[in-house]
Amino acid sequence: MFHRKKQSDLADLIRHASLIIWDEATMAHRHALEALDRTLRDITNIDDFFGGKNIVLGGDFRQVLPVVPNGTRSETINASLIKAPFWKNVIKINLMNNMRAINDCLFADFLLRIGNERKILLKKI
Repeated sequence: MFHRKKQSDLADLIRHASLIIWDEATMAHRHALEALDRTLRDITNIDDFFGGKNIVLGGDFRQVLPVVPNGTRSETINASLIKAPFWKNVIKINLMNNMRAINDCLFADFLLRIGNERKILLKKI
């Protein structure tokens, strides 16, 4: 399964990792995450989700879904992370405060309107 030797330095580094972070995971095809799951199980010899590793999957489903060339809506949804077999075991945490926009109320409102698909009016400067 693992294309490199299971005794390589990379495999050893992965075995010693206590946390793996995948940012913008909502944009990735679920097959990529399923491949990571199989690879980690193979490297660690632990038959548990992601080889027993803690995985943080960051992203916002309101932004960009996986790209399926010439795909239908249902094919795009099926490629999404929520259709992966391990999704039912994922602990979901919703972040409520945008720390970048905490001191800029106009920008924070702008971001929320984009996320909630509300009409955005741009003024010329």
